[in-house]
Amino acid sequence: MNAHTNIVLQQAEPKTHAPEIPWSDWREFSYEDIPGLAGELYKETESRASRSLPKASLAGTIQMLCMAAGRGKLKTHTGGKVNLITYTAAPSAAGKENPQHMIKSLAYNLGWLRSMSNSPRSDKTIVLDFIEEKAEGCMVYVVDEAHQFLRAMSSSKASEYTQAMLTTILSITGSTIYPISSTTARELRKECRDRREKLA
Repeated sequence: MNAHTNIVLQQAEPKTHAPEIPWSDWREFSYEDIPGLAGELYKETESRASRSLPKASLAGTIQMLCMAAGRGKLKTHTGGKVNLITYTAAPSAAGKENPQHMIKSLAYNLGWLRSMSNSPRSDKTIVLDFIEEKAEGCMVYVVDEAHQFLRAMSSSKASEYTQAMLTTILSITGSTIYPISSTTARELRKECRDRREKLA
């Protein structure tokens, strides 16, 4: 799961209105004709698969592009954040793990593992991942067995911190400004005071 979507465009000069982007005709879409870096990443992902799963490879490709855009603090053509949440549903042993492995391999080879994590355990974990230096502009959560992850957040037996994760994820990915909760803010201030006292 991560935070990025859309094609990222750079503009030489700021404009007063967003440029018009023509709608894509998905009836003519071909996995073999994806242009540029996206096409290379897609083909590399598929070449590593023991079983071809084109749609999962495409989702993984877009995730990798969005991870790079997030670390580069790039925006969409409308000036928005490049946030993306993808889910891959397929039978067991269908090859769902291949795009995940490709994303992890890319992050490892580029030294981006600080921007990646497995399933978060609480809303506080998510907030800390973003505000600490660890994220460096973006945070990618690679979650296996996502249905269990979602079920845990909606369970009435889950702690309030686990239940709050979904709201936190949607708020961070969809908001320009995300104010952290007063409880988390107090804990962070206390932690900062304790660190200052140890350094004094």
